[in-house]
Amino acid sequence: MKLESLINQKYSNLNQTEKEILAFIIENRDFVRKTSLSEVAEKSLFSKSAIFRCCKKIGLTGFSQLRYVLTDEKDSEQDSLISVDYLAQTVKSMLWTVNQFKSTNADDIYLDCNNKVTT
Repeated sequence: MKLESLINQKYSNLNQTEKEILAFIIENRDFVRKTSLSEVAEKSLFSKSAIFRCCKKIGLTGFSQLRYVLTDEKDSEQDSLISVDYLAQTVKSMLWTVNQFKSTNADDIYLDCNNKVTT
């Protein structure tokens, strides 16, 4: 579940303060993910209750679920990076295989096969 999709679903129902709270959260994902509601409230200059209500308004159970969503997104991003490495390795292996075929002299094999077919 991505935070942006939750926000987009409820965006038309958000007031200006809630939009500002969410903008702060998006811009400071790592900070919000690692700190408490009190620390986020202090740094963002919004009240703890306003942040909590904003989380509820986008469909979360509260601030702790917001932190869970941000952590889950971070883990998914890291998994995606690992997958890219596997893809790169696969492409590299395929290119190596193609180059091996190109460098193999298969003329004798083809001539032998061609002679067997024509006889």
